[in-house]
Amino acid sequence: MKLLLAPMLALLLAAPAQAASWKRFTNLAGPPVSAGKDLVIAGYGAHGVAVLGPSGVTRTFNFGPGCRFDQAAGGGRAIADCGPSMKKINLTTGSVATYPAVPADPGDFGPAPVKVGSRWLSLRYQGYHWTATGYLNLRTGERRFEADLGAAEHADLDAPGLSQPLCAPVKRPRNPQDPYNETEPFGPVTVSGRNVVFARYDENAAGAELLAWRCGHARPQRLAECGNCNLYAVSGDRVVWATAYGLRTVNLRTGRRSRLSGPKGTGTFTGIATDGAGRFYVSLIDGSVSTTRLPR
Repeated sequence: MKLLLAPMLALLLAAPAQAASWKRFTNLAGPPVSAGKDLVIAGYGAHGVAVLGPSGVTRTFNFGPGCRFDQAAGGGRAIADCGPSMKKINLTTGSVATYPAVPADPGDFGPAPVKVGSRWLSLRYQGYHWTATGYLNLRTGERRFEADLGAAEHADLDAPGLSQPLCAPVKRPRNPQDPYNETEPFGPVTVSGRNVVFARYDENAAGAELLAWRCGHARPQRLAECGNCNLYAVSGDRVVWATAYGLRTVNLRTGRRSRLSGPKGTGTFTGIATDGAGRFYVSLIDGSVSTTRLPR
């Protein structure tokens, strides 16, 4: 009996359940998105975005008729597809910059904005049975593609040269959906200080695990097994991810794990974002968006 109780007790102590106090938003038009500069935003109305705070919406911006915001943000900015052009809004000053849309090649769909920085814009290209991530330098017009980057580097949209090295011996995971290394040979990662967090899928892209790799360590630490490990967010040393049974967090510095009760609502999680200051935001399939603080 003691042999059975010991591991069970260890698991309970490693991941204590915590009741979270949730603030629910209304009238938002999309999931929360980390926009950098400690900002989290969401779609607002037909053509706008809202900046979210602990008590509610703090300010809103309107891209104008004909524009569509599809979660493309970063570096304290948001960008929308406006047909023949793209509009970028500085979420602090409200200043607007307009750029010509990137033309699609014959037979392709898109490209659509994905994330924006101070220098580069990432774009999602899509064709018949293929997808690819590309990058546009907003200052020079230079275009590059994800296939140009190696396993030991990642795209930094604020860097003049785009690619930045990962700390040794960290390497990005292979992308099982690109076995011939044609468009996206390696998967995306999230760099937070000396930690690199990423999802790794098996060859059939059916199962996945969420991993954290610390600089100087020989191998990554497995945080969780999950069906969709892309629903995670990182704030400093803390990682939070969504599961079918609620939310899980881990402090990578102390190793402390926690289980959080989710907000009131129906259905599964559809989005998760952090402001970089200890607060995170989630959306559910019913369209609701809520926020709470990360456990210490």
